[in-house]
Amino acid sequence: MRKLTVTLAFLAAAGGLGTACSSTPDDGTGGLTGGATGKGGAGPSAGGTGATSGSSNSGGTGNVVVVTGGSSGSSGSSGSSGSSGSSSGGSGATDCAGSTKTGQKGNGAVVLFLVDTSGSMNDPAMMSAGGRFGGMQGPSKMSLTQTALNQAFGGLSNALNVGLIFFPQVPVNSMPCFDPTVKVPIAQLDGVQLMSLTTAVTGARPDGGTPTHDAYAFAVQTLEQTTAPGDKYIVLITDGIPTYALGCVGNGMANQNPPVPEQPLIDAAQAAFMSDGIKTFVVGSPGSEQARDTLSAMARVGGTGPAGCSDTGMPAYCHFDMTTTMDFGGSLSMALGEITEQIPVDCAFDLPQPPAGMDLDLNLVNVTVNNADGTKTEIGKDPNGDCATDGWIYAGNPPTGVQLCGALCESVKMQGVESVGVQFGCSQRVNPPK
Repeated sequence: MRKLTVTLAFLAAAGGLGTACSSTPDDGTGGLTGGATGKGGAGPSAGGTGATSGSSNSGGTGNVVVVTGGSSGSSGSSGSSGSSGSSSGGSGATDCAGSTKTGQKGNGAVVLFLVDTSGSMNDPAMMSAGGRFGGMQGPSKMSLTQTALNQAFGGLSNALNVGLIFFPQVPVNSMPCFDPTVKVPIAQLDGVQLMSLTTAVTGARPDGGTPTHDAYAFAVQTLEQTTAPGDKYIVLITDGIPTYALGCVGNGMANQNPPVPEQPLIDAAQAAFMSDGIKTFVVGSPGSEQARDTLSAMARVGGTGPAGCSDTGMPAYCHFDMTTTMDFGGSLSMALGEITEQIPVDCAFDLPQPPAGMDLDLNLVNVTVNNADGTKTEIGKDPNGDCATDGWIYAGNPPTGVQLCGALCESVKMQGVESVGVQFGCSQRVNPPK
């Protein structure tokens, strides 16, 4: 998926007694048309050569125009008429045309998929759904999960950082019961990462027990240690009750007596959310009938349960329960789609700091999208500041960034934008009189 580049061009003009006006780059045939109403007539301009050498007008009190491009011009056009005055005028504020910074993208999200590859994932999905439908055969739960996951990966924004852990990753009856290895380390979802994820999922071979707590604890630790920016999520997909308690305590069998305690796993999901802000989505594949209340509780205390959900399933479970579906593959694809829609990709871009001693004039801002074909599209500011149009608004009060809206934001989510280039036109900070 190709990337867009968004450029914010800051064109600020400020003067002693004049009102600052926006302007456009010189076309090479003359100087930049000024445009500030103030005390003074027109004066010559030194056009500037390109974006790095724009100069301020010398005519008119405080008329300062930032030149952001174009070849050297000959003279400036007259400003708006005002009171007569000396053509030399007062000196205006110092501009800083040509100063460029990069505003980094706001927080995105980090998504770690935690996928059960225990031996029971070899079972046909229809045999487990709703308590086994008379031994009906069909595609295995693993093969349907592989297809759904690979489809989900392809639909994710490449602004996300994504990783993958399988569990248990050891044969049945092995000790330790879980291999704490990240199958695909967390990284931005570019083409290379997408290939790594789909290759790993396609090659998964089920075996072993279900050490859910050990695997979940390792996933939390992995997210705590990542340096990738953004909110953090675990997407747990499992087909049964845990057969080992934390520390590989148990015999790996679903019917062991006493059963593996499940409250510690619920407590772990709550602690991850409350202490580290890690949200947990849970998908209960066919075969997880006995674990529905536990999986629902994990999603509820993990910050992803929908309003009105309950651990009894009345009116609905808090996790994605697949135990009664007649189409596990289709239902899993829909669930993963709903999950990804709930993982926001930030369409806000931080404003970088201006050069030392300078202030930005936030009243004169233009946002431009540089398209892949070399053309540029100027994006208008949302007039009401409520993101009701496909434009942009300021983020924060006072503004700390620019928020893209509507279809423009959706395009960013799908295609990704890493940073914004900012060209400053600034006025020099003046200390107040004593």
